Amino acid sequence: MGEHDAMCEKVLRTLENIIETNSGIQEFAIVQTTENQKNKSPVLFEENCLGLESWCKSYIRNYSHSLLLKNRRKLSRKLLSIDDMKNLNHIVIGAVLLEPNVVTFWNMKRDLVENEVLSIEQELYFDELVLSMHSKSYEAFSYRKWLLNLSIKKFNDLRFFNNENVICEKTAQRYPNNYHSWNYRIWCMEKLWQLQPEMQNLIFSELKFSRDWITSHISEYTGYYYRQFLLDNLWKLKSTSFNIVGSLNFESSIKYLNLPFYNEDSFQMLNFLFGKSPSYPDNDDYPKYINMLSMLLSDLLLISVELNYLYNTHESLWNYRRFLIIKLIELVSHYHNINWNYDLHIKNENISPHNAVNMLNLEMTVLCSGKSELPKKVKSSNFYNILMKKEIEFIEANKNTENTTLNLPMRHLMWLNLTNFYK
Repeated sequence: MGEHDAMCEKVLRTLENIIETNSGIQEFAIVQTTENQKNKSPVLFEENCLGLESWCKSYIRNYSHSLLLKNRRKLSRKLLSIDDMKNLNHIVIGAVLLEPNVVTFWNMKRDLVENEVLSIEQELYFDELVLSMHSKSYEAFSYRKWLLNLSIKKFNDLRFFNNENVICEKTAQRYPNNYHSWNYRIWCMEKLWQLQPEMQNLIFSELKFSRDWITSHISEYTGYYYRQFLLDNLWKLKSTSFNIVGSLNFESSIKYLNLPFYNEDSFQMLNFLFGKSPSYPDNDDYPKYINMLSMLLSDLLLISVELNYLYNTHESLWNYRRFLIIKLIELVSHYHNINWNYDLHIKNENISPHNAVNMLNLEMTVLCSGKSELPKKVKSSNFYNILMKKEIEFIEANKNTENTTLNLPMRHLMWLNLTNFYK
């Protein structure tokens, strides 16, 4: 045995014992120290927070690596007894806490779960502890997905999802633009919708959360990306009877367009804005069109205008406005049964297609116009003409503000020209 093996074993056993006997640990952290000056345990546990002094990291890393490498093949081939597998867990715990992006360690955790040495609930708690320090660990989120999929498969149990949005919010708060956290939140929503398609209240609560997040994290593009995901999926709800017009203040959104008249009949207003659809008057999707129009206009008014007034140097707001314009034009096209999708060509072949379609880079001068002109029924609609008029007014109103140095208004006008939305 090495000189420090006994110390490492004691530290790892202490960590395992604290984690297993305390269900309310809030976070784990490495406490920066140069050496063990007081000759005491480097494990710290105060006020439901777990810590490890940094001076012992290299010793624990070397100790855990040597033992896990010796047992990895035996574990994967099921050559270890139950007692031997239980005796490995404290080693894996230390290895994962110190190096959460090593796939091998997480795979050993998976083996222990599959052999019923560790429970799913126990591991979800441990994974949350890892994420409290390593909030952008892809492997930690991947392991969490695996655990939840296993729970559904074995127990047909969705209760474990109850805490996931809380975890996503915590990890997003700890690490700005934490795309792993937001992608995991999207995965959870897709999984829940797949299992319970009629989850209208869930998507509406997520839309409210998303709006609150954006208003307090203006520059974090990941929040806008999540909201775009929600809006794209709002249309996919099977029910056509749900009504969100009142809650989103449809009338105020319509007034924002400065229409020459006002009418409380939202269906008549829709026909005035978009024209009559081919299936009129038997279009069962009318409530959906009204709801989507209300939602998109509400964002165009509240998020894009009001927040831009307060934070007019934030490019993320202009990029989100472009997304809203695209979705509004897609809505009119769909209303007329026209298959129109936003797409772009690339002038410079050295630029990857991934960058070309990124909503956050649509102002790039290397991009040229879309593959086809806007459908005539879209360009001739009252809504399209009013929308473009409002865009020019918005650009003009922002020309003399602080964002002049970033040239955001003119870049937005360039984008409108490049996409053939405005000429």
